[in-house]
Amino acid sequence: MRRSTLSAGLGLVTFQGPRGLAWFKGGHNDWTGNMVVCVERERRCVVLLSNDVRAERLYPELVRAVLGETGMPWGWEYEWFGQGH
Repeated sequence: MRRSTLSAGLGLVTFQGPRGLAWFKGGHNDWTGNMVVCVERERRCVVLLSNDVRAERLYPELVRAVLGETGMPWGWEYEWFGQGH
């Protein structure tokens, strides 16, 4: 199976960041918030799981602290991103 087929099937979102190809997948409901961000070339990921959806506002800073600048397009996932963030 080709990776692009697998990615589309899992609903992963790929983007080109300053360190190459990267991808993410987020999900939440009324209570929980989850996110995974990976930099493919470096084979590094961060997985964030929360039992409170309000924690999602911390995710951009946490990902940057763990992976460095990924170029993650946070606005694609969170409409509030960029509003005082």
